[in-house]
Amino acid sequence: MSQKSSPATLSTEALFGQRALARLGNWLGDNFKMAGLMSLPATTNWKEIALDEKTAQALTELQQTLYPEMISTAPADRYLAETEPKFMRVLRRYHGTAPECLAVVFPSSGHELSGMIAQAEALGLSFLRRGDKATGQKGQFAALPHRMTSLNDHQAKQGLITMGAGVSWDQLGAVAAKHELGVPSKLSDRFPTPMAAAEAGLFAHTTIDRVQSYPVSATFHLSPKRFAWLDPIWLFHSQDAAAKAMAQLLAETPALYVETISNIELQSGSALGFWHLNTPLRGKGPHYGLRAIYQGGLLTARAHLAEASSIVRRHGGRSWRAGAMLGETRQMEAWLLAGAGHVTHTETVDDFAPNEGVLATLADAAVYRSQFPGAQPLAATTFAKTAFGPLKRRSSLWYPRDVALPLEEAHEIYNIMASPAAPSQYPTDQEPARQERPDPEATSQSEEWQAIRDALMAQVHERPASQEAARPQKDDSPSRMKRL
Repeated sequence: MSQKSSPATLSTEALFGQRALARLGNWLGDNFKMAGLMSLPATTNWKEIALDEKTAQALTELQQTLYPEMISTAPADRYLAETEPKFMRVLRRYHGTAPECLAVVFPSSGHELSGMIAQAEALGLSFLRRGDKATGQKGQFAALPHRMTSLNDHQAKQGLITMGAGVSWDQLGAVAAKHELGVPSKLSDRFPTPMAAAEAGLFAHTTIDRVQSYPVSATFHLSPKRFAWLDPIWLFHSQDAAAKAMAQLLAETPALYVETISNIELQSGSALGFWHLNTPLRGKGPHYGLRAIYQGGLLTARAHLAEASSIVRRHGGRSWRAGAMLGETRQMEAWLLAGAGHVTHTETVDDFAPNEGVLATLADAAVYRSQFPGAQPLAATTFAKTAFGPLKRRSSLWYPRDVALPLEEAHEIYNIMASPAAPSQYPTDQEPARQERPDPEATSQSEEWQAIRDALMAQVHERPASQEAARPQKDDSPSRMKRL
């Protein structure tokens, strides 16, 4: 089959260097209350999933019916398919576990994607929609938008642009510039593609065409070219104060985008040396960030910024810096390189409730407690909202990663986070009982996860006896989550 590969980019390890990653590992270890974290370099070898004869034959026939540029079985391409949350895909790639998506197709339009799905289903293969693997659905192939690069600017005089899902910020910017329209491409640290921004509600009057939930094109309105782009970040010593300031900014100022930033993200950027030398994190922490984007004519944008700064000061915030944050994928890779696991869950909400009840339950989740007795995971709740999109709440957990069973561990934590039980079912300060890890043999899992677990458990059983003797013993003493 075709082995199409993605263009190489500078690795996170090479980008920051070993000393910066060691500083990050030390900071995380100190806050996990551990002497040190076990970190491993990202693997360069990928372990493939064995295919049954029927599936292998069907994939071969599908490849023969499509042009080589329309299908790929290369892991580098399959990792990009959004069939699971991003943190899980990054974790798979880091540890060299092949994606459960066996192939990806590259349609040039929605019509072509529909035809590919019909061809594959006729061969007995099923299409994986975005997020299906996170919900336990089965399937063999997914789609990537690389060839959906059409751009229709026939109504650009009215500010309307229609684009394919694979259009990049540079491509959209080039077309918009011809018609003196403005593009918020500087938010690429939060929205890697214009389609991601369109789905989040960054553009006005957006309509998105989909094929089986997969976005294939979007039409939206762009404003006339702006003369100023203001991207301030303020610091707070209280997470609650940052959330209240954000709520008031959304109510009283026309921000294009607003988000809160956790202390862990800020401290991670500081450890990695990402912040400029003239904007370090000063003073006693913890620190919480609030970022807001304003664009428009210079005088108008500055007036909005002045109003926003006044609101922030009333909530105890202070000006810190301007500019982009570290991209999501880079952050995840840096945490993995430093020895930490990271699980996150994003949902649409109506208010700024911090979701502390759900996060607190994960402190005693046995998936990592049994491996690192006494360790204290870190949790954070952050919020984000675009001008035309809903309020999003992001619940995140950082923990010392079990390098023997990282995928199973992350999957179990995510399931707890995404489908929590009632708060009364979890331990509290008054009820120190701990959740015990369910017996892996009795736990209901998908066939794919069962296969992964069996393979990883075999590796654990093959470890030398000296490593098992050095393994820390389980500690049943109650512990509490450290909340930042």
